[in-house]
Amino acid sequence: MEHYDPAREYFRGMVRPFILILLVPLLFGGLNAQRQSPEIGGKPDPQSVYLDSLFDAHQYFRDQESGILLRSGYHSPEHLALLDSIRQRDRELREDVEAFLVTYGFPAAPPPRKMDANYRELMMEFVKTPPGDSLRRDSLLRVMQSRYQRPPRRLDHRNTILLILDTEPDFSLRCQMISYLKEEWNLGHLPTAALLIYLRHTYRMQWGEELPIAEGSSEEERLLMYARELSGCW
Repeated sequence: MEHYDPAREYFRGMVRPFILILLVPLLFGGLNAQRQSPEIGGKPDPQSVYLDSLFDAHQYFRDQESGILLRSGYHSPEHLALLDSIRQRDRELREDVEAFLVTYGFPAAPPPRKMDANYRELMMEFVKTPPGDSLRRDSLLRVMQSRYQRPPRRLDHRNTILLILDTEPDFSLRCQMISYLKEEWNLGHLPTAALLIYLRHTYRMQWGEELPIAEGSSEEERLLMYARELSGCW
């Protein structure tokens, strides 16, 4: 039995139809938004807001799991119901991500965040302060909290895309996706570390074990190993 989730109802009623709004400029204005910066004029653009919503929807049920495990136990009826909700949510989000990618392609990397020079000095002083000097560390934290507001969340939406795609349980569908991810990686739109996570999970799903990789192997070396082992997908 699926839990009633107000956040999910909001997501269905408000966030998911938002993709249709994003499609309108493409249909009527030829919008080339594929490589736009995630932020325009310092404010999140519609694509950024939409992808943030996908991330929040992905995390919603997962954030509840530890509490349910503590209260009811592993594979209790409550836990199994939550797992069903997670699977259903993941399936919906994969559809949303695939529609987004068809329209806009992979999002760009977030621009580097500029840090105030004084805030940077306080952070460096905090890092250098020994853990045992709790009074000094607490004092620095209070100063930073009083002088500076917490910076707004800025997600790397490329990781959000991979996080949601990585929930795919079907190996053949993952195999088809790898060729697309490879192209994005070749174009420099996808970090090697993110692609490696997807390849690792795909390999483990197919063979039920980790690929033996020598300690100290570089990202490029590991990528070549997975490409060889998953040659039918790569």
